[in-house]
Amino acid sequence: MRCRLILAAAVLTFCAGCTTGNIYLYPPEIAKSYLITMGESPRPYTSKGFVQITAKGANLGGFFPVVDADLQKMFGELLIPEIEKAGADGIVQLSFKETQHPNAVKVLFAVLFFIPLPTSVEITGEFVEFTGVSTQVKSLTINDAQS
Repeated sequence: MRCRLILAAAVLTFCAGCTTGNIYLYPPEIAKSYLITMGESPRPYTSKGFVQITAKGANLGGFFPVVDADLQKMFGELLIPEIEKAGADGIVQLSFKETQHPNAVKVLFAVLFFIPLPTSVEITGEFVEFTGVSTQVKSLTINDAQS
């Protein structure tokens, strides 16, 4: 009996301590069109405003998404259209928060399969529009003036 309790405690500890990750690499054409950074812009800019977008979803059985709320949906379907709608050149000071449930919680919701496990992703940042002349344009102008 004691051995079973120790084994059950070890399994619960292991499951509760596991974390999961979610990686999303946006396509190269997005990287060429917009500046998306968690820091500052290397170019001068004016602020076009701040944005906060939240996507909520649910997983059935703890593992099967019924309504997606992940980084791919956030970037591809929600953030890029908002950047375009604002007429911005990019977003700086980007921060995001995604709900990541431990495996023990997912297993519990798998047992209680009829109760959906809520998920969410939130993004905040500042839309920017570049100002001034870029360094590439300046160097071309100087070279053109000398010839």
